Amino acid sequence: MTVHFPFRNFPFRYNEPVLSSSELLFLISMMNSFVVDYILRSRMTTNLNLFYLYQLPIPRLPQADLRFKSIVQRASKLVCVAPEFDDLARQVGLKSSQDGVTDEKGRSQLRAELDGLVANLYGLTEAEFGYTLRTFPLVPNSVKDAALAAFRALAPKSADQQVRALIASGENAKLEFKSSARWDLKQNAASKVMEQVVVKTAAGFLNESGGTLLFGS
Repeated sequence: MTVHFPFRNFPFRYNEPVLSSSELLFLISMMNSFVVDYILRSRMTTNLNLFYLYQLPIPRLPQADLRFKSIVQRASKLVCVAPEFDDLARQVGLKSSQDGVTDEKGRSQLRAELDGLVANLYGLTEAEFGYTLRTFPLVPNSVKDAALAAFRALAPKSADQQVRALIASGENAKLEFKSSARWDLKQNAASKVMEQVVVKTAAGFLNESGGTLLFGS
């Protein structure tokens, strides 16, 4: 039997592992979020059937996407909390289930961050997410306030904010500052030496795990 799963453009066959462990954790996080819960409740009447699930607008992100990784990382710490989950923990980047979070305060923070990340992923504004949260009258206000706070803290930064944050962090193994790509400000002339330095730095980043070059103007 073959049914079509909206998360990916391929059929899901029973007894065949189609989604990776990371994809399953991502999907679980989406399905347990306030946003997806709100979408389902706004569409269904009295019964929840597979038709509504098939129609859910679940974002499709590559596993290399930082947003995907951020969600999976938090979900894994919530799920992998016992030795039975050691294999799963290693598959999704944890050393073992000992990296899981078991204290209630830590788990509440992770859940809030997941809801904030998912709301940002759907492109909601703060007002829209606040309205979504208000449609859950049985959820304690402290939980909703934490989710909204996480939404603000984890909101994508503008390009200018990202650059300012990089500058403030200072140079490190993955970040270097260059006054120019080829123009020597002291000599007020183009410099082949400067070009070579920039190319070597870029090549070094590419040969390792990546990095950022910031050029002045």
